[in-house]
Amino acid sequence: VLLGGRLAWRVHALALAAAVVLALASLPGSPSRLAVALLVSGCAAIAGGTIGLVPAGRGARPSVARLAWPLEAVGVALLGIGWLVTRAAGPIGVA
Repeated sequence: VLLGGRLAWRVHALALAAAVVLALASLPGSPSRLAVALLVSGCAAIAGGTIGLVPAGRGARPSVARLAWPLEAVGVALLGIGWLVTRAAGPIGVA
């Protein structure tokens, strides 16, 4: 509330971007096709959800925000699962 909608959205987007960059930067070797599919799907869902929140950050269309938050949550879950699959495969990326 203290930040306001626009600044809160920017902080939120920056935090998600940092999480994505850290997850992708910490991948070992070459990930499997499954891991790549999960990572790409997760990044796309996060981006779609974050972009969907732009109107809500401007104070318009709260119905879009109600759809964007779950999309971001699914994206974060997919990114995390893809990261775990890659980490479980070990440094040579066999999965």
